[in-house]
Amino acid sequence: QADKIPEASLYLSPFCDAIQGRDISAPVTGAALHAIHKFVLYGFFAAQPDAYRTIANTLLLCTFEETTAEAESRRRTSDSKGTNSHEDEQVVLKLLDLSALVVRCASLELKPEIIVGLLDTCLHVSHRAKRASSLLKSAASDALGQITLEVFSHPDLAKAREAILSKLASLLNPQKNSDAYVVNSLMLVNIALETLTDNLTETEISILQNDVCKFLLGWSTSHDLVILSLTMRVIFNLFQTISNHLKVPLEVFLTSVHLRILEHSTNSEEREVALESLLEFCQEPALMKDLYLNYDCDVNCTNLFAQICATLGEVAGPHSPGVGVAVELDKALENTPRVNGESSSIKSVPKPASPSSPGVAEVPMNALSFLAVEGLLTIIESIARRVKASSKDKSLDRTLTMSSGDSLDEDLMAEQLTEDELQEKKKHKAALSKLAEIFNSDPIKEEWIHRGKDLGIALDTPEQVADALFQLPGVDKSALGEYLGKGPAENFPFEDKVRRAFVAHFDFTKHSNFAQALRVFLHKFRMPGEAQCIDRFMEAFAAEYFKQQGDATSLKSVDATYVLAFSTIMLNTDLHNPMNKNPRMTCDQFIANNRGINDGEDIPVDILEDLYKQINQTEIQVQRDLGEFISLPEGNHAEHFRSAWGELLNKQVAAASFTPAEEAIKTINQVGVHEKDMFIVIAKPALQGIASAFVRSWDDGCILSCLKGLEQMARIATYFGLDKILNDIMSFLLSQGREFIAGCISLEYAGIDSGAPISQTQDDDDTMSIVDPDS
Repeated sequence: QADKIPEASLYLSPFCDAIQGRDISAPVTGAALHAIHKFVLYGFFAAQPDAYRTIANTLLLCTFEETTAEAESRRRTSDSKGTNSHEDEQVVLKLLDLSALVVRCASLELKPEIIVGLLDTCLHVSHRAKRASSLLKSAASDALGQITLEVFSHPDLAKAREAILSKLASLLNPQKNSDAYVVNSLMLVNIALETLTDNLTETEISILQNDVCKFLLGWSTSHDLVILSLTMRVIFNLFQTISNHLKVPLEVFLTSVHLRILEHSTNSEEREVALESLLEFCQEPALMKDLYLNYDCDVNCTNLFAQICATLGEVAGPHSPGVGVAVELDKALENTPRVNGESSSIKSVPKPASPSSPGVAEVPMNALSFLAVEGLLTIIESIARRVKASSKDKSLDRTLTMSSGDSLDEDLMAEQLTEDELQEKKKHKAALSKLAEIFNSDPIKEEWIHRGKDLGIALDTPEQVADALFQLPGVDKSALGEYLGKGPAENFPFEDKVRRAFVAHFDFTKHSNFAQALRVFLHKFRMPGEAQCIDRFMEAFAAEYFKQQGDATSLKSVDATYVLAFSTIMLNTDLHNPMNKNPRMTCDQFIANNRGINDGEDIPVDILEDLYKQINQTEIQVQRDLGEFISLPEGNHAEHFRSAWGELLNKQVAAASFTPAEEAIKTINQVGVHEKDMFIVIAKPALQGIASAFVRSWDDGCILSCLKGLEQMARIATYFGLDKILNDIMSFLLSQGREFIAGCISLEYAGIDSGAPISQTQDDDDTMSIVDPDS
């Protein structure tokens, strides 16, 4: 009983002294640890939080680690061979068990630094102890998992979570830690994210968004399959946890990790790991829909949903020299009649050739093909499920006669405007993408402006031109700098106004730090090297920066801002230009060069020193696009990813809006205004992959899944009134049915039972043969 339990201080002290004493033998230390383990296990300290703190501090001060070299030498010459090392391991095992038990029993009572200290103790055994056996290392890993599990399963341990996340993030640094450390850290991060029961703090989000994600991107280039698979699992768990804070990182990961590996890696095992991870994303009820709305409908993002679908379609198809799947399948459908007399809307959709003919059917399915087909079928099934639920109260006739412009559901009548807006956003994004291609080819001539107007983009005023240039996806940074740098103003007044309107798009109020504001500005384009161009850009920057900063800056005028900006650009060139063979500018020289520029006064020395330090440590560079990382040569990915992570996070995109898990379940059976467009996007790669698998697979389960997928696609196409896609599906099925019947006829004439009732039998006089006896 609680009232009969004595104060811990009365009997705990001798055991703690034994654990901390340097001259105490291993058996005695082990006995003390074992005794305290029992005290904790039996609940002796349940109402005495100070006891747990005392025990935790004692464990951190435990001086026993491993047998000394002298003792090891004596062991080898004695009869009790192996006794010392065995006793050492027993003590360390008890230390690990007690560390995990104390955290489990008193996590709320312990300070964050104490919990991290116990975590470090386990890490020491797991990785730094020189003679630790595999059993001991395994026990240490288990203790690490228990501590992490306990801390992240409690909502009131935010400070401890922050400390542990910071520790785990530091262990992911490849420049300071071995692969073994990284594997352990990745496993613990996964445990933390999968266990989390509370909303993360801003500090935790910052750690995950910056340090963890940066190192994950680097480790995604590893050829170690264990590290690669753990990395991709962490990526998935991150977006299950804080997806609304990771819009840009998710785009980076899916394009520069998953799709890069699937499209460029020659290692089939790595591609399989990437595809399995991508399949996890596909299986989330609302994630594919969220990808479409957050990326494909955002002018500043890639068409992520479309890229995933296209990649899955490519991987699902055959890859054999000289066999073009689209060509083979087109041949099979040349003479196939169309439903409603329509022609195919999907010109390159595979239409499988005869399995018996050389070509597609001869290329066997592999693990990658099956996974890719499963991904396509999963996305199709999610759309079909929502369509089926929304069409329960509709007659088939009404659905069949619905035109593509009609409302899809009575419940969506009020959302028609939202659908129009969605279509307008997609149309606008496509037009901007086309304009970017035209602009990149020749930015100097005004032909791109005329072509842009033909695309429906407003380009009449300098403000409209600046707005379009600021949004252009995939714009060439050098071409953009070339156009914006045109001058002088008296010869190019329109371009001068465009430049000033372009600079006004930046929000410098978020960047009181002068160097950071200049970085954000110069990330958007590549400034030409001519002094006159630099002068024009710095003049526009200075005017807008000083206007937005107001009294928040120590600079007294636009002129002072301009001189400092120009001086900073010169400093950046001097410090980081590899062609500069002269001694680099020192901080004192930089300060001397800027004396008296603040309307006759000096800028505070500490501001100039800090500015010099920032530029010296990190060069001002143009922001790199995702496409640059995908096309990097082998071996350059990791370092480029780490160095550019901060730049990528500065990408300006619309606010993320991912569906929470609880909401995803509620809306799983509701058709939104986006399903039709999503189906149009996936129809081509889905029909390509599913049709290819149907022809090539000998697995009955796969064939049945493909047939079910084709049926679902047909139902979706019918629901949305997409007759052309329905024609392609029906044409493929008709071609395969014709091949099947022809094969059965051939088998019957050869006297082989095909298993199909294609001829009249003696047992059933009413069965009619489909074989013309006179043919």
